[in-house]
Amino acid sequence: MRTKRYFFYIVVIAAMMFSMSTQTKAKIKTKTTVMYVKSDVDVRRKPILKSGKIGKIYALDPVKTMGTEDGWTKIQHKGQTRFVKRKYLTRKKPRYVTKSAPRNSFKSYESYRPLRYSQGRLQRKAHTDENGLRKVGNRYCIAMGSYYTTRIGCKIDLLMSDGDVVKCILADQKSDRHTDSRHQKHRTDGSLVEFIVDQHKLTRRVKQYGDVSKLSQFKESVHKVRVYL
Repeated sequence: MRTKRYFFYIVVIAAMMFSMSTQTKAKIKTKTTVMYVKSDVDVRRKPILKSGKIGKIYALDPVKTMGTEDGWTKIQHKGQTRFVKRKYLTRKKPRYVTKSAPRNSFKSYESYRPLRYSQGRLQRKAHTDENGLRKVGNRYCIAMGSYYTTRIGCKIDLLMSDGDVVKCILADQKSDRHTDSRHQKHRTDGSLVEFIVDQHKLTRRVKQYGDVSKLSQFKESVHKVRVYL
């Protein structure tokens, strides 16, 4: 009787140890690491190029990863397990500087059609969204004063007064002669940001006021400007 009881206890203990071991391994397998996107990359259902593209993640965006095998990294994307090519990811956090912004909610616009040279080449990569605003990937095309940057293609985040972040890219440069002494804002209308647009597709309200802030997602003032290096 005692032998059977001891055998029973041994089986129970062994089962508990196996269960704990399995749970520990599961925890190790599901451990996530934050990495950053080096350049825009397609997200796929399976770790093969023939697998359907189901989305995109964009340069500088953080992404939760769960291991790499055969050049493919498993990621969390919109609550699902998906895959991207490892070569498009890095562990290095993007470098940037944060600069001050004079408070003014007015945001002017200019047409993309006259843009030439490096500005024009960037527009060949851009598309027009449903509000008539030009975008490269997930970033809005804007013009800013030289206080912030003079590098066309530089990625910029507008940190809004309500805590939102508007992702942008420098698509044109405001002329120094048209901006204040610090070359931050326009001398006449006080605008910090000038959106690049397709005027034929702008909403009536934006055209009426000449102000992109009439779109609800841009109504707040810019609190600070993050410029990526």
